[in-house]
Amino acid sequence: MTSNPEEKDQEREAHVVSHLCISQSDEGQMEKSEWFLFNDFSVSVVDEGFAQVTKFTSKTPCILQYVSTGKWIDFWTRAKIEIATAGPASISPFKGKIFEKGGARRSGMLKKKLSVASPEVIFGRSSSSLPGLNDIVAIDCEFVALSEEVAEYVGKWGVTVFLFFFVCFVSSHLHFAPNYSHSLPLFPRYAFDGRRVVREPMRLGLGRVSVLDGRMRNSKDHLGGKHFIDDYIISPEPIVDFLTRFSGLHIGDLDPSISPHHLIPLKIVYLKLRHLVDSGCIFVGHGLTTDFRIINLFVPPAQVKDTVELYRLPGQRKISLRFLAAYVLQKGIQGDTHDSIEDARIALLLYRKYLELERQGKEHVSRMIHAIYECGRKTKWKSANGITVS
Repeated sequence: MTSNPEEKDQEREAHVVSHLCISQSDEGQMEKSEWFLFNDFSVSVVDEGFAQVTKFTSKTPCILQYVSTGKWIDFWTRAKIEIATAGPASISPFKGKIFEKGGARRSGMLKKKLSVASPEVIFGRSSSSLPGLNDIVAIDCEFVALSEEVAEYVGKWGVTVFLFFFVCFVSSHLHFAPNYSHSLPLFPRYAFDGRRVVREPMRLGLGRVSVLDGRMRNSKDHLGGKHFIDDYIISPEPIVDFLTRFSGLHIGDLDPSISPHHLIPLKIVYLKLRHLVDSGCIFVGHGLTTDFRIINLFVPPAQVKDTVELYRLPGQRKISLRFLAAYVLQKGIQGDTHDSIEDARIALLLYRKYLELERQGKEHVSRMIHAIYECGRKTKWKSANGITVS
């Protein structure tokens, strides 16, 4: 299917036409295969070259193909072999040579064989325009709960029962009526004076992922990179809690029928992230160890710059992104809910600040981190530089 190749008037809107190759029928009513042009109610025969050439500027291919059985049975046999060896993107009977008569000049992407995992397929842009080896990308992930945490308290019921009978025994021997109103409060206190045991942890699923291009185009790029991934993920399972306070996601955001966002399958997100990992990108973020563990993505440690660890003293508590933003960057973030693009950008700015301090000397880094902890202890981690954190 293409836009109308006969359309000459640029003022009029383009519409869809179809070039169909009708093969020999089983009844033998056609002597040879022919190409037909379906343009609204008009149907005409065209030659094969005209149907396949895409060099016309007003002719854009958007192909939806149906292949019949019968004489094409050999094609499906070959397709199964190609799927097993090269992936589903290689099974189309419309080979690349069809587009080399003119259409390939419009885009260099058509000159090479594409696969399902090609950047041109999963990103919609060429690999040369994407971050590559040792380029910085900032990432932040938001999660939703797919199952609730199952926990219980292991109480000291034996102690409770013993105390109850002990009180009854003493009162009967001392011949006074005990005031059970004073003794009864002991029971719930001792009953739950045990350990809280998590039988099944909360199971999280990826709801949104944002990735920013951290390459600095010029020296005035102080606002952080632009995002080239901001994907909302279709959940393969029912969501029991959107964790809105932490994720910024609301009911309906991941529902394909009502979501205002463009949703994509989880596998496509994995392909995008996998491409960046394999390309050697350096991932910057806050709490990346946890994020990568939850989404089950292995990133070599040399490619991870986690601001949680960069701004942390050994053996001390981990500092929240919100507090670091307030103290180091003097910015207030995460007012009502989290936004993954904002969090990724703040992590990127924190990393740039860390590199700036590191260039000045290790002592500057150490002095900054100690000052952050000192401020946190003074304000009980509730504010920094006059910015309320919690």
